[in-house]
Amino acid sequence: MHDQADIGRTLSRQLQIAQREHMNAMKVLDEIVSAVPSGLPHPDGAFRVEQVGREYRRALASYRNALHRYTDFVLHGIIPEDLG
Repeated sequence: MHDQADIGRTLSRQLQIAQREHMNAMKVLDEIVSAVPSGLPHPDGAFRVEQVGREYRRALASYRNALHRYTDFVLHGIIPEDLG
């Protein structure tokens, strides 16, 4: 069993990792989109935009989940089942 401080540190670390992954995915997506001046990517580029968009959505969902877990713990004392 973990104590409150350990749980808080774990959730904070998970949140930081998820935030960093989200920011990196957003940066890559912005770079890909801005590399297409007309707004219409080359056929090969369309596949790349789709891949990057999928990774961005995954990273955003992970960040939202980590943020939810962290705020539930900090604000309401809810300990995630996997850390309890």
